[in-house]
Amino acid sequence: MTIANEAALLRAILDAPDDDAPRLVYADALLQAGDPRGELIALQCKRDPALQPRIDELLEAHGTAWTAELGPNLHEATFERGFPITVELRATDLDTLALAALDRAPIRNLRITIDDDLDDPADPLDVAHWLAADPRTRHLQLLDLSWLQCGDDALRAMLGADLAELRTLFFSDYDSQTHAAEAMLASPTLRQLETLALCGDSWADFSDGLALLAASDRARSLRTLALPNCGLDERAGELIGGSPHLPQLRSLDLTGGSNTTNRILDRGFAALAKLPELERIALVYNRIGGDSLALLADPTTLPRLTSLAVNSCPITADGVRALVSSPRFQTIEELWIGGCPLGDDGVAAIARSPHAVNLRALNVAGTGAAEEAVAALVESPYLDKLAYLSIRVDEGLRGKLVARFGARLAA
Repeated sequence: MTIANEAALLRAILDAPDDDAPRLVYADALLQAGDPRGELIALQCKRDPALQPRIDELLEAHGTAWTAELGPNLHEATFERGFPITVELRATDLDTLALAALDRAPIRNLRITIDDDLDDPADPLDVAHWLAADPRTRHLQLLDLSWLQCGDDALRAMLGADLAELRTLFFSDYDSQTHAAEAMLASPTLRQLETLALCGDSWADFSDGLALLAASDRARSLRTLALPNCGLDERAGELIGGSPHLPQLRSLDLTGGSNTTNRILDRGFAALAKLPELERIALVYNRIGGDSLALLADPTTLPRLTSLAVNSCPITADGVRALVSSPRFQTIEELWIGGCPLGDDGVAAIARSPHAVNLRALNVAGTGAAEEAVAALVESPYLDKLAYLSIRVDEGLRGKLVARFGARLAA
């Protein structure tokens, strides 16, 4: 089955990846040729959630074959508006590795993996040199290296590629170290990064790397910074909050609690509280207490904040009362505070606050909440917008929550 002028139709899509019009012209040609891919393009371009069941049917029936057309090393494609937008590149045979698929589809997000179960797995340094030599890397907007153990040399080579359009970068825990920051800062083209995520765990040690990043004007483009379990020491809050290059951050994840936990203290939070644009902050398993929540009671502190995650921090009912008694609590839409020693008093204070009217998600699991807290939640006139509630209580109390919020909410 062939389509007249197919190459020209594809080129029009590649030249205008944000425009639906050339995609719909191609969809019509595919439909006339009896190709179900045309239906997928047409349906996804409508952006109608009601069409998702049919879209799922098409991808279930044909997605594997459509992905195979990209080449033998490309897998796990995610389709958007009828074309793969995200793919996984499994580096196996360097003789067949190529990003030629970027000449056939508007792929923007690339995840690179190496199959270590092979008798002769690819060398990350060879993969890095191959990638850096391919000019098509300039089309990438997301590069996911979270399953690739590069090391210093390979990472420098890989980030030496043309990455002028890259906006999102993920590192593995193996590379969540100082050399990752050095490689980023040495890159000749990586200057517009908006999201940086280090997947810290067993190997991570990024305190010195964070110091380098915070001191560089390359950090000015960042809007999202995720450094969970990166072994960050007590300087981290001050480094980020005091950096002249990071005041534009909107989302910050400094979650601790894994093999290489972070150690953010109240004074670090006080420094972070100076970030004027921050909308989301996660400090799970760190060492901040009620003093930090008391800071948030001031409406001039993090004025744009809507999501606060402080699970398993040493925050008590007194700290919660300091926050929820302030009108600024009305800006908070998501509060993740499970695992903190709040008891009935702390959870009840949240439920009884007239400033809780915009809460959409609340996690108070593992806080010691029991009968009084459940009664306050059930009777609260302020939680009508709540769409998610996580709490750990016995079946009898849970039944009362289900009657008030529904089984899905009372998880």
